[in-house]
Amino acid sequence: MAAHTSAPAYAASASAVILYDFTAVSVTGDTVSTRRRRVIRILTAAGRDLAEIDLVLDRATKLGYLHAWSITNGVEKEVGERDAIETAAFGDVYDDLRVKVLRIPAAQPGSVIAYEYEESTRPWAMETTWHFQSDVPVIETTFALALPAGWSYDAHWFHRDAVAPSAGPAGAVWTLHDVPAIGDEPRRPSLSALSGRLSISFGAKGGRSWSDIGRWYALLADPRCAASPQMSANVHALAAADAPAVDRVRALGAFVQQQVRYVAVEIGIGGYQPHAAADVFSNRYGDCKDKVTVLRTMLREAGIESHYVLVNTTPGVVDADFSTAGVFNHAIIAVLLPPGASLSGIYSSVQHPRLGTLLFFDPTSAVAPVGYLPQYLQRSRGLLVTADGGELVELPAAPPAANQLRRHAAFRLDENGTLSGEVEEVRSGEIAADLRALLRPLKASDRIGAIESGVAGSLGDFHATDMKIENLDQSGTDLLIRYRVAVPGYAKRTAGMVLVRPRVLGQKEETIVDASHREYPYVTDGPSLQTDDFEITFPGSLHLDELPPPVSLSNELLSYSSSSHAAEGKLMFQRQYEMRAFSVPPSKLPELNRAFSKIAADERGNAVFTEKP
Repeated sequence: MAAHTSAPAYAASASAVILYDFTAVSVTGDTVSTRRRRVIRILTAAGRDLAEIDLVLDRATKLGYLHAWSITNGVEKEVGERDAIETAAFGDVYDDLRVKVLRIPAAQPGSVIAYEYEESTRPWAMETTWHFQSDVPVIETTFALALPAGWSYDAHWFHRDAVAPSAGPAGAVWTLHDVPAIGDEPRRPSLSALSGRLSISFGAKGGRSWSDIGRWYALLADPRCAASPQMSANVHALAAADAPAVDRVRALGAFVQQQVRYVAVEIGIGGYQPHAAADVFSNRYGDCKDKVTVLRTMLREAGIESHYVLVNTTPGVVDADFSTAGVFNHAIIAVLLPPGASLSGIYSSVQHPRLGTLLFFDPTSAVAPVGYLPQYLQRSRGLLVTADGGELVELPAAPPAANQLRRHAAFRLDENGTLSGEVEEVRSGEIAADLRALLRPLKASDRIGAIESGVAGSLGDFHATDMKIENLDQSGTDLLIRYRVAVPGYAKRTAGMVLVRPRVLGQKEETIVDASHREYPYVTDGPSLQTDDFEITFPGSLHLDELPPPVSLSNELLSYSSSSHAAEGKLMFQRQYEMRAFSVPPSKLPELNRAFSKIAADERGNAVFTEKP
């Protein structure tokens, strides 16, 4: 019947529409069984991606059955588990996960595809999530839950008002109709941070709290933090006992970042429990929680206490109102600094009311040094794990001044209109980390090409030479880039005038955002402070006739100022751009667009010269 359902008008621009979606979860003892049925009408070529079924299984999960069908131009085709292929779940992880991949054949625009499967597992936590919303619309979706007698459940809705269940043959049933798609708006938050879902925990006892989860993880992980004699000797060699606390943290943090490779071995409970610190240190590899375990152990040897912090690398996913360990996919560390420790250059610390100064650090990141958190973790929530339990905390956000780009250049304009000179760019914080992450994997020649691509955003025809990159592998220092550039025809002659753009390099304005029907926030590149200081020596044959007017604007989202002046045969240009927001709500987008428009106009502004007779 679902196959004969036509796509509704609201799905006209979608790649596909889900005609019917049914999920049933039933619990027997310690086993959770899930049955799934889905019927989809493909509307465009992009919708063919939905014709692939990926089932992630572990050794505790059994697949009961898997069937799929397609109807294309009246011709029906059927495939099953025998037609599926099996592959590893993650390329850089040694685990017991495998993926069953089944591709439904003959899926074309206009096709109707359907599949169903059943799987059973013995999970570590008695909970499940109904993901009822995605980037394609849904006409009807149903979720059914059947629990043993005497069990209860706790249900929490995300991004949708709560819907009361109806009574089904075996338990509670929720049904939704006409669920809209999450629109593909430029620079919107991730799909998982926006889509509606229902998370349910269940059991014979009451629900768990964040404190319960933290206590459980502490019991699981703390016993792994035992030092070996080799670790102790290494700590004393790296971090002198009389060195300031932050210096000791920096030295040991850099060691774990650089000397312990990221390789995950997650078999069974290894997906949650770290390996023994001594083994990780000896083998020199481990995953995020292993790296935290080694660093915790080494810090303790250096007289500094610390705590696990469980996080999710996608901002906006952790909800304070639903306690679950399943929401976390990463681990970082919170280091307890002693009273009076210097916080100079530290942008990732908070003052905890009970524990004192906590410095958050991600030893898995190869480019964010001690004192900084990767931007995707800033302002997100993490579970601070202590022996007394867990506490959900907000991770600190760095101010714009922590992430800087300082560009200085001295140019000379010759009689033919060619501009040439030397450029120096100094990057710190997230701006440096992003470029390091791009450049480090590349060969030297490709690194130069990557930097030239950035220059090409400001200059059309140019030649860059003498490219030098300094401190690329020293994440705790500024990243320096120096080069020479020549730009033929930079000065434009028209109607007896010579036009020279004072802003030679660097574009600060973003794309103007269509705010008329915007539903979701606009995500920026994060807070930063960027300055440009250019001077252009112009030939004595030119007479300055007009300068671009100065610009100054400031609001809660950003500030921008620029000015030009001339003296002693030089045209000078200075400007400062400060982005203050991580994201901008739709209501503020008109204000952001007005600022971007003014910045764009200023960047195109020209100084006007006339030629002396």
